[in-house]
Amino acid sequence: MIDKPLKFKKGDYIINRRTGNIGIFDKLKKRHLYFTHYYSDMFDKITNDHHFAIEYQDFFDICTDEEKEKMDRKIKEKKMSNR
Repeated sequence: MIDKPLKFKKGDYIINRRTGNIGIFDKLKKRHLYFTHYYSDMFDKITNDHHFAIEYQDFFDICTDEEKEKMDRKIKEKKMSNR
């Protein structure tokens, strides 16, 4: 297995354009990408404890400003519904 360099930094908003899933990258730990928030478009749900193996980074790109705003709205909606 060849180790690939990490292509994201902490706080980057990243998106899988095929699925529409968006995450805010937090850290790399034991070859897994961890997210502070992760939005699943299929389930229309945000989780705070999502992670992937580092190999999955190839499916993600940096978000546009519009995509970042969508994620921020989803996080705000979740916080409002948890009150």
